[in-house]
Amino acid sequence: MDALKSDLLRNDIRAQLNFGFREEEIICNLKTKGHTDEDILAESDLFFSARKRRLAQTNISKSYIMMLIFSLLCLGKLCWSLLLAHSWNAVLIIGVGIPALLIHLFRKSEEI
Repeated sequence: MDALKSDLLRNDIRAQLNFGFREEEIICNLKTKGHTDEDILAESDLFFSARKRRLAQTNISKSYIMMLIFSLLCLGKLCWSLLLAHSWNAVLIIGVGIPALLIHLFRKSEEI
């Protein structure tokens, strides 16, 4: 396979991956365009890197969500203890300020 055909195939695969097609759909689309199995297999690293990127994003999201839930549970316990001790100012600072900060940090981490 020459370099031009390889570049066109890689760009076609990238475009379809970015558009949200699954691997099976992309392979069927490429076969209808006349690409051979050998050509598609030669560019299979694109499929692997896309799958690896999706898994990494999923794992990061799950860990941040678990961290946020755990932090909110700890804050809830602390606020309840302070509420029983009639410390209203501390309840407001801890119960409102810290969760707002955690949510802000969570949103910032999603942008990265």
